[in-house]
Amino acid sequence: MPFSSIRLTLKRSYLTIICALLVPVLVLLATIAGLSLRYGSRIQNIETANLLRETAGEQITEETWQIVSGNLAFADGQQYAYLSRIVTGIQTLEAAGSASDSQYLQAAARASETMKNYFDVLGKQIAENQAVAYRESVMEEIGSVARLIDGMLQNYIGEEIVRIGELNRRIQTTTLVLVIVSFALLAVTGWYARKSYRHVRRAIDTPVAALDRMASAISAGNWDARTAMPQAEEFRGLARHLNHMAGRLEHSVAEQLVAEKNLQKAEMRTLQAQITPHFLYNTLDTIIWLAEAERNQEVMDITMALTSFLRISLSSGQDFIPVAREIEHIKSYLAIQFTRYGSTLEYNIEMDESLAQVPVLKLLLQPLVENAIYHGVRAKRGRGRIVVSALRAGAGHMTFSVADNGIGIEPDRLRALQDGLASGACPATPSGGFGLYNVAQRIRLYYGTGLQITSIYREGTTISFTIPCKEQENVSYLSGGR
Repeated sequence: MPFSSIRLTLKRSYLTIICALLVPVLVLLATIAGLSLRYGSRIQNIETANLLRETAGEQITEETWQIVSGNLAFADGQQYAYLSRIVTGIQTLEAAGSASDSQYLQAAARASETMKNYFDVLGKQIAENQAVAYRESVMEEIGSVARLIDGMLQNYIGEEIVRIGELNRRIQTTTLVLVIVSFALLAVTGWYARKSYRHVRRAIDTPVAALDRMASAISAGNWDARTAMPQAEEFRGLARHLNHMAGRLEHSVAEQLVAEKNLQKAEMRTLQAQITPHFLYNTLDTIIWLAEAERNQEVMDITMALTSFLRISLSSGQDFIPVAREIEHIKSYLAIQFTRYGSTLEYNIEMDESLAQVPVLKLLLQPLVENAIYHGVRAKRGRGRIVVSALRAGAGHMTFSVADNGIGIEPDRLRALQDGLASGACPATPSGGFGLYNVAQRIRLYYGTGLQITSIYREGTTISFTIPCKEQENVSYLSGGR
């Protein structure tokens, strides 16, 4: 299963899983809702029929008796209102029922018409003051019709009860089928999720392992090491820049062997090249650890930060980059370190915006920040803090500083370090001094200044340098260094 994008693959997998889980639930709810509405409609029909039975069997009979016995005037009686209620109720039941319901409801409707005729006859008898015997005969006929309507409605109710039983069995069967289908879909979804997980993990682990092997080979001095382009697009930029970096490193080493007149510059670049693979090795180890922990978003974040870090490190072979790019380089580096150290590290970066496009020798701050992390804040308890600043220092100059609240430097060690940097001699022990020596030598070579170090043991250290703001040769990197 080829991958064009890990992000797209994850999105597609999530949508598939959500749909697979949501669709059967919606179908189940819709089906149960439809059946429940039909169930409720049947119950409502039974209730309506019972009310009509009560009207026909009790209210009409009682009203007729009151009229015939002379206790109630025919014109004041509610017999026609009761009959209208029955007719309207039957019509409602017919509208809500099925074809099989009509035989009882139609019979009840016909009986209602007959009852109306008897009411008309009774009214005429009373108006003509006919004998009571005639009225009682009509009353008996009205009672017979009322009982007929009651019987038809009773039969209708019986049929509705039978249909409710069938509907209940259908609800149970449908629910069981949908539950079985839901469990089947759940099983298929679990299988798909497991398959997607394996594909995504392979898409992450394979290129990371290949990049790790390449970084290890470069760290061991194998400058012609290269890696194939991974399928996942999130790693292609990193692989492309690593290959380009390896090619540049190989080319730089070759130039160092034939350019004796630039020996000192070549040595500085070699020092820089020796630092980068070691940092890459540690970072790729972190990526592998995050990938094994299935923290995919953090894998993508640290990968993008590493890509930006390498892009600026290369800068198309240019020695000078704008201050804004140098600061961006530090941001990428600190973002990677923050992923590794988490809550034990915090940092702040300050830059005078007027310096954004001023050229500066690249990669001056990263060794200082690395020194602050590994020999400052990491050696103390509690949260470490690093402050990086790039500010103007009077007319035509700018000051860079890296301050930490780490363990600081013991007074004797501080004096030895200051003396060594002032004399240009590499410290006897590289720990805590190799990166500083590299930066100090490059600053002295290109700018003629040096590093200033202040430190209070157990409180923190500040390393700074002030250099002139000046244009470098043709500054072509401003347009081509990205």
